[in-house]
Amino acid sequence: KNKRDVWIITRKFINDNYAVFLITPEGIDQTPSLYPAPDRLEQDADHAYMKLSYDKKYLFATYKGDNTVEISNFNSETGEIEFLYEHLIGLSPADVEFSPDSKFAYISYLQGGNNPTLIKQYNMDYVHDPSLFITTAIDIGTGIGRGLQLATDGKIYCMDYNNSQSEYFIGSRISTIRVCNR
Repeated sequence: KNKRDVWIITRKFINDNYAVFLITPEGIDQTPSLYPAPDRLEQDADHAYMKLSYDKKYLFATYKGDNTVEISNFNSETGEIEFLYEHLIGLSPADVEFSPDSKFAYISYLQGGNNPTLIKQYNMDYVHDPSLFITTAIDIGTGIGRGLQLATDGKIYCMDYNNSQSEYFIGSRISTIRVCNR
């Protein structure tokens, strides 16, 4: 909030905690604050991504190895992380991104075959209720969606491993996903 200090967040798998380091103009605090996280096997942590929502209220962490998205509250003033629940829908999450206003979460899932990824949009108004949150899922598209990243132009870009010339639109009411060559 002071537009000066920065939080660095990492996930510890041996001790199953989130470790949060504060960086100020004076330097980095060498002793992290630790916040409990669910038990996760280290081998399931491959291809894992963490992303904070742009309103700095939520932390999502995806784990391809065990088909899990960890959903947590984040306090941008204190760096505190409060684990809420594991989001499981039977698909392997690849990436996560938020809309610029943090009203929507986008999660891409690996499917294999001719449509290697599926992008789903979730309404963040219901994130505190896992049962309701999952019902807000809208299938946005298949075939692309790796490396989701919001750019300064307000569009979400991603990579398409099959066709570097394609362009994909989420919809006119939200924003655009463009495919970038890797």
